[in-house]
Order: sequence, then structure tokens, then C-alpha cells
Amino acid sequence: MLPLYLARDLTEAQLLVDRLESEGISVYVRNAALQGAIGELPTTLRPEVCLLDPRDLSRATAIKEEFEARQRTPVTGEDRRCPACGELSPPNFELCWRCGEPL
Repeated sequence: MLPLYLARDLTEAQLLVDRLESEGISVYVRNAALQGAIGELPTTLRPEVCLLDPRDLSRATAIKEEFEARQRTPVTGEDRRCPACGELSPPNFELCWRCGEPL
């Protein structure tokens, strides 16, 4: 496993995992099961998104950098309609909340 991203919490880690997996990149979240012990363990044991195949490093790094940039950008704009199912999603969503297809 190759560490890619140290998340603030499990939710943030899962958002990146979903994005990477939607591009066919296999990942694993290290320390995911330790979230129940918050306050008892060091803060360095946060969820860490790790690549299972080092050959995916270049693509995964680009996706991670895009993810980090979006995290820093304020949410503005109109809801977007999914081209696959027609459902509306907030402007900061990358995937449709209903069917999981890219927006």
C-alpha cells in the first residue's frame, strides 16, 4: 500500500475514495476502524487513503489535487442535473447523489 492522503475524518476520506474508485483506482482506508477511539488515541492516527497499485500513483495524485482544490473552494452556483438519471445535485457534488454517475 502506498499512502496518498491523510484525511481529517472518515467522511473526508470516503469522499476521496469514492472519487478514486469511480476512475477505477483501487484504494484502502488505513485507520478507518480507529475512529471510534477518538480522544483516546494520538491525532496522528487519522484515516489515510492508500493506493493498492503503485502504477495508479500519477492518476491518483491528479485526482487528489483536484479534490483538495475543491475542498478549498467555496460552494457557489446552481444545482446540476445528472445526465444519466435527471436528478438535481448541489453544485459541489462531483457524482450524482442518486445514481453515482459523474456530473
